[in-house]
Amino acid sequence: MYQVLGTGYNEPEDVKASQDGLHAYVIERAGDLVRVDLSSADRPAATVVASGMTAPQQLFLDENAGFAYTVEYAPSGRLWRIDLADGTMTAVLSGLQNAVGLTLSNDRQSAYISEQTTGPDAGRVSRFQLSNGQRTALATGLTAPFFLTWADSAETTLYCPERDPVNALVAVSAAGGGATVAVTGLAVRPSSIAVVSPGVLLACCNDVIEEVLLASSGLQPDGPLVQGIGFIPFDWITAAGLADTTDADPSYFYQVQNVPFGGSLPVMVNFLRAGLDGASFYQVEVDGNLRTDQFSTAIWDGTQYVPTVFGPQLLDGHPGYYPVPSISELMLYIQPLPGCYLDSTSLASGATHIITVNFFDSTGAPVESADPLTVMVDNNPCSVSLAQAAIGTVTATTQCGFLGYNPATEATDQLTIAYSAGQPEGYATWSFSVTKAATTIYSTGGAVPGPPAPFDETVAAALGNCTVAAFAAQVYVAATANTGWGRCSQYDRSALQAFALAPTP
Repeated sequence: MYQVLGTGYNEPEDVKASQDGLHAYVIERAGDLVRVDLSSADRPAATVVASGMTAPQQLFLDENAGFAYTVEYAPSGRLWRIDLADGTMTAVLSGLQNAVGLTLSNDRQSAYISEQTTGPDAGRVSRFQLSNGQRTALATGLTAPFFLTWADSAETTLYCPERDPVNALVAVSAAGGGATVAVTGLAVRPSSIAVVSPGVLLACCNDVIEEVLLASSGLQPDGPLVQGIGFIPFDWITAAGLADTTDADPSYFYQVQNVPFGGSLPVMVNFLRAGLDGASFYQVEVDGNLRTDQFSTAIWDGTQYVPTVFGPQLLDGHPGYYPVPSISELMLYIQPLPGCYLDSTSLASGATHIITVNFFDSTGAPVESADPLTVMVDNNPCSVSLAQAAIGTVTATTQCGFLGYNPATEATDQLTIAYSAGQPEGYATWSFSVTKAATTIYSTGGAVPGPPAPFDETVAAALGNCTVAAFAAQVYVAATANTGWGRCSQYDRSALQAFALAPTP
């Protein structure tokens, strides 16, 4: 659903909403910048702020300072600064080659411009120091680069669409680390990107606006190099190494509270940032020991998912080097793709361990290291015991499971069931229930160790209105250890018994 606000414009190239929410500024390819009242937005009612530009393109609006900026698509184009109050135009830069995209740094000291050049640089994105016009090329060899958008508030990365025939989105390092393909297969002629939220983008293309989801692939250009374990963000792991999303955000979709890690741990690596930082490989260490864990996944070949193995390889004869996939490669894997599926069963249980991920360039030279991640690992199984139901010293040990009672003393005779629940480090919860037919007549539970006392009830209370009744008693101990994607239920233990109360002949 959309609403037409105004018509009659001469090839509008860009639009920016005013801070007051009542007006907008529109740049026209014919050379005009106009201010529009959105309540009466047809072109004849617009106010011309400035005119006489040559094919102006992306518009940057700085209302707080009272200026707008735009670049010209021309063999020798200019970067214009336009006074929004009186329309005065100042050429800040000149000699730009078919400039299209434009954004400024927060301090307004630098301009970032994309140019559709025809020389050896091909399409390029550059940073210009506005005080002296000095150019620094950030990325070259792009196909018809278009509008520029900051990917993050820290201004480390720029999003830039590439047009026909590539129709892709690249992430350009503002520090000069080149460009990484972030998305392929966009609709025809993508022009601009809007960041809705981290990992969620809108791409304005020739005929459609397309939603682009990056979050599931770990594409966070300014995020941590190691994002966490599975669904557990790295900074939602306590100093003791326990996963705790509940205290961090009780509305988060994946709720765990003070639980250890176990099983195979998906160590989530930020492949986009690693690539932008110049990394081609990484190694995973636990307590200083190199890991070489491999895991099976699936990759899209264009028509179907093909089984494949993701794991480390040799680099100059040295083991343990995982490749950093490009973003276009990453998008072909079934998502999400962890950087390592770390088998924690090879580690000591009931102890903390330090996971370190180190990044290297294509020659094996160190590039950087992620902040170490301390995790509590506990792969110990639970324990459980469940004794036979008994009345005094008589237990339900007959082949048919009957436990006889004396009708004359049923009101005072006690039915008891002893049970226990445990886990070596205390990382488990337990539950116990007694069911008569389809009705649960008793249930309890809590954290291990437990319980403090056996089940103890009078025979009369257990029978209720029955003379002969069938029962089931069950104790279940659930390990709280978590992979980050799910609970380690393989360490659960349980016990079940059935018996029937019947009058002694």
